[in-house]
Amino acid sequence: MLISACSSHTSMTTTHPKINLGKLRDTTRVRFSTKRLNSSKRSYIHLSVYSEGKEFRRKGRPAWKRSPDDTPLRDGNRDRLTGMLTKRAVSTLMYYTMETNQNLHHWIKKYYKENPIPEEGNWEDVSGETFLRNLLTRSIEATKHPFGIDPMYVPKSNVEIGVDPRSVASRIMDIRQVLAKEWIEDLASLSEENGILLKESFMASLEKTFDSDGESSIDEDDEISGVLKEEWEARIEKLNVAGVNIKEQVEEQVKEIVRDEVDVEFKKIIEKNKEVDTEL
Repeated sequence: MLISACSSHTSMTTTHPKINLGKLRDTTRVRFSTKRLNSSKRSYIHLSVYSEGKEFRRKGRPAWKRSPDDTPLRDGNRDRLTGMLTKRAVSTLMYYTMETNQNLHHWIKKYYKENPIPEEGNWEDVSGETFLRNLLTRSIEATKHPFGIDPMYVPKSNVEIGVDPRSVASRIMDIRQVLAKEWIEDLASLSEENGILLKESFMASLEKTFDSDGESSIDEDDEISGVLKEEWEARIEKLNVAGVNIKEQVEEQVKEIVRDEVDVEFKKIIEKNKEVDTEL
């Protein structure tokens, strides 16, 4: 891969706008050369980038941190899901501190703005681990709520307070754990929701096929739609009749079983009475 670029003084323009030099790997070699034009004193920088065949790609988790059955797609989706969960936990904590602690709220908001959780990149950044590690390694910082007005109008109660980033990280992880349990419970009913969706779509398609006047909603003749409707009604009637017949057969079988049991018990009683009579 060869990329050439030229610039005048501090400005630089590349001939390949799709290439992001910030994403080139360490193995990429960059060569600079300066040339002067005969009719001008301006110097031009010619940039040549020679890649050794290894293009930039996302760095996934190490082998000991993932299951051997995981595919690269599943590994990346898990990191993005964890990052989304971390974002929701941060938003939840910011919502909680909006009314209880304005100083802490603005400190978290500022930190999140300076250290966003990206959607692409290494797994530590995408999953939010870098975001939390930076909080866990920071010391206590003093912060004050920025009102954005003249200092003379700021209330006296607005004093600097200490913010413990480690405590903030711990609260974010606790909230993230609770949200994860809620997500698991919500996703557990996904199969049931799929069944309900299929059932509703099937019933809707049947209703569209035959409207209340017995006409077909599809582009067919009225005679054909009438025949189809009669056929469906005949099938339903057969099912109803079959259901009634089955119910009657079951009731008759139950009655026969009860009669047989009663006859057996009655015979036993008669035999016992006969035995008593013979003894007397």
